[in-house]
Amino acid sequence: MLDRDKASLVNLGISELQQTRRATHTPLGAEAAAAELERARVHAVYDAIASHFSATRYKPWPVVDNFLRSLPNGSLGADIGCGNSKYMCVNRDVMVLGSD
Repeated sequence: MLDRDKASLVNLGISELQQTRRATHTPLGAEAAAAELERARVHAVYDAIASHFSATRYKPWPVVDNFLRSLPNGSLGADIGCGNSKYMCVNRDVMVLGSD
């Protein structure tokens, strides 16, 4: 998918969310509408770019790799926004928890 197509999907989702907020008068209705927009627009974009994203981010960055290898055994790390988890097994003596 081209970058402009991805941007169009995101912009369309934002526009729909703004319209939904104006049209929805109850908090539960707004929450349900926002959840549906997230499924339809955010998840759709991630699904569309996932294979390309993962294929281009397979190798740990050298500075992060060096940092993880320098940690003492038994250290705990958090990889927030871990994507395809490429850093999880760099140092098997460090417990890395990932969230994306």
